[in-house]
Amino acid sequence: MVKSTDLLQFPCQFPIKVMGKNTSSFIGDIQAILCSHFPELEVSSIQKKESKEGKYISISITVEAQNKEQLDKLYLEITGHGEVVMAL
Repeated sequence: MVKSTDLLQFPCQFPIKVMGKNTSSFIGDIQAILCSHFPELEVSSIQKKESKEGKYISISITVEAQNKEQLDKLYLEITGHGEVVMAL
């Protein structure tokens, strides 16, 4: 049986995508969360894409994750944000 912790070998490049409501504070809030967990993150490397009607926005970035706990803490904080619809 393969455990989920066996699927990733750390450190590793890990893609993250966060989708949420396209508000004036959403991008800044998510960038702040990402930078608090990955201080070396280059904010300029974050890709943003609005939905067709502009109601939602997605943020994509690849980070260098050091361990599973780091990713778990990041996802807990991101999914706790009131404007986040989904995080992958």
